[in-house]
Amino acid sequence: MDTEPLAARSDPAPRPISRLADARLLLAFAVTPFAAGGVMFVLSFAIFSSGVSVFAGSPADPFDAAMSLGVGVTILSVCVTVLGALPGVIWMARRAMLSFRNVLLLGVALGNLPFVLIVAGIIVTEFAKGTLSLNVPRLWEGTFGTVRAVALGVLVGVPTAAVFWLIGLARSSTDRSAFLR
Repeated sequence: MDTEPLAARSDPAPRPISRLADARLLLAFAVTPFAAGGVMFVLSFAIFSSGVSVFAGSPADPFDAAMSLGVGVTILSVCVTVLGALPGVIWMARRAMLSFRNVLLLGVALGNLPFVLIVAGIIVTEFAKGTLSLNVPRLWEGTFGTVRAVALGVLVGVPTAAVFWLIGLARSSTDRSAFLR
């Protein structure tokens, strides 16, 4: 697996733009939301089926509940992919920072972005209403809710980023992609 940053490669001259590299990247961006939804489905189905109490209550049908969460994450991931992953990958590529490690770290950050935005929205709303207090963490179930959200963000973000890497970047000549220039 090629995890070396693009700047570290010692190519004597720039190579022509590769349509295959572009196609792989576009395919990776298209698959990413479905990968995130699939990971969330498997993860939540395992949680619900095991009887571990991670969410409030226990669903009557673990498959149906997991399917709902998977579809919801797929829909949310379209926005995260377009507004977060696409600019993030382009930014890293232009700075020669497009390594496997950095793509996984981007997955961690983007996996937690929805929770960060929800908490920021709650705080702004509470502040605007004049009801902001030290008790506001109760709105996302306090410390347990924070740990759960961050853990789910990591557990969905990292495998999704790995799928993106495998499809779009592993063993490819991304330095020949017109898409990332």
